[in-house]
Amino acid sequence: MARPLPLQSGNNAFDRHDHGHHDSLTALDYNQNGERKVTGSTDHRLKVFNRQADGSWKLLDTWIGHDAEVLNARWVSPSIGQLIGSIGEDQRFKIWEEDFYEPPNSGHRFKCIFTLQSPSRIPYVSFDFTTINHTGTYLALLSRDALLSVYEADEPDSMSSWILIDQFHVCTPPVRGQDTSFKVQFEPNPDPSWSLSGSHPRFARENLLSLITAGMNTVKIWRTRSSSSRTFHLAADMSIHHHGLVRDVSWALFNTRGYDLVATTGKDGNVRIFEIHYPEPSSTEDDKYQTSPAVRASPSPRPTTTRNPPSASRLSANLATTSRAPPPVRSHELVSSRFPHAVKEVAVIQDHSGTAGVFQAKWRSTMFEGVELLTSHEDGSLKIWKATRDGSWVEFAGLDTRNASSP
Repeated sequence: MARPLPLQSGNNAFDRHDHGHHDSLTALDYNQNGERKVTGSTDHRLKVFNRQADGSWKLLDTWIGHDAEVLNARWVSPSIGQLIGSIGEDQRFKIWEEDFYEPPNSGHRFKCIFTLQSPSRIPYVSFDFTTINHTGTYLALLSRDALLSVYEADEPDSMSSWILIDQFHVCTPPVRGQDTSFKVQFEPNPDPSWSLSGSHPRFARENLLSLITAGMNTVKIWRTRSSSSRTFHLAADMSIHHHGLVRDVSWALFNTRGYDLVATTGKDGNVRIFEIHYPEPSSTEDDKYQTSPAVRASPSPRPTTTRNPPSASRLSANLATTSRAPPPVRSHELVSSRFPHAVKEVAVIQDHSGTAGVFQAKWRSTMFEGVELLTSHEDGSLKIWKATRDGSWVEFAGLDTRNASSP
């Protein structure tokens, strides 16, 4: 297959259209096949667009999503339905479900079926969904005070009721006025790396959860201990490699090489790429691994949950859900070596554009081109990085948006 041409600068390099918001755009996400996108803005509104046959985008609906600035919006897995999750500065997380009986551009096409108030009264700044074997859906919410809350859907086919399964701080909470940055992402691979599942068969058999967090200048991988407890332990820590604020973290899809790839971007202008390897255990019994003593847990306030509106048939189930006490908040110092991880920093890519840093990183995996890393920079440029045969990472293509003008 012919090598793709590098991206060019200018009007023909990408599609551009007016998003229609009354203020700055703060959120953008495409659905799984790229045919729909949702946008959020500081004007408190959410918008959904559908891609047309000619490649243009047509507005489907606009509605007020939050009582303050929208911080993020994402599509849920299409296997569950046409659902959108959103967070805002009003300290709330919401789930919106499309109502196909409502006409387009009516302001009522998407109905709020779930609302969650931040338990610490500090706004959520990052969230992610994951579905395991189409039998369970999980939600991770990370607030600006470094508090991570993980929920499980009460029913696999319904997003209107959630159960809190674990809650802990991913790092030391920042002080008032301190510059902050947080990000959470579930492992995108449907199955763990074959080296991890081979060394630890129980990991694959129990369908354990895995996620990565970036909190201030820390980057950590967390995994659940068992399918029954669903409490997380610290599996890998990459914080020692970061000396400033971490702006983004991305876990690569497709781990067929036997290890996982993780990329981070920092305010220092560096993009770091890590390989996560899983060495053979000294014993075949996972329970013989040495574990650090558990840290005393402190009680946490119970989060406020609101369903909009709960159906009569589910009223008793919802009342039972809200009456359950949440698990206590644990310290971020809790560490376990049940599944050993070996972190290897394979590349440090410096931004030589003269700007203050790199904003985002996103992995892209294709059958013919392999794994590519996309980064967005403060000067408005987009870059694609690929690994060479000797293992080094080089810039493969780039897009300079500064030379593009409105159509």
